Amino acid sequence: MRVDITYSIDFEEVPKEMKELVQKVKDTSCQTVDQKFTELLTSLSEEEEKKALQAIEEIRKNLAKIDMRLMECSSILTGYQKALVLTQEESPETPSAVEFMEYDDEVENEKG
Repeated sequence: MRVDITYSIDFEEVPKEMKELVQKVKDTSCQTVDQKFTELLTSLSEEEEKKALQAIEEIRKNLAKIDMRLMECSSILTGYQKALVLTQEESPETPSAVEFMEYDDEVENEKG
C-alpha cells in the first residue's frame, strides 16, 4: 500500500531537495534494477527461464517505482516553476543601489 507523506520546506530549498530525491532514486532503485538485469542475463545464459521471468518481473516493478517517483518529482518541479514565475511577476524589481542614490540626489536637489 502506498501513502503520501507531506512536509514543508523553504521555497529556496526546493531545488536542493529535488536533487536529493532524484539522487536517492538513482542510488537505490537504479542500483536494484542494474542488479536484476545482471541476474536476468545470467539466467538467460544458463537457460533458466523461470529465474529469467522472475528477474523480468522484478525489473518491471522497480521501473514502475522509479517512474512513480519521477512523476512526483515532475509534479513538485512544475509547482515550483509556476510559483517562481508568479513570484517574479508579483514582486516589482528591487531598485539597485545606483537607482537609490540617483533618487536621493533628486530629492536633495528638489529640497535645495
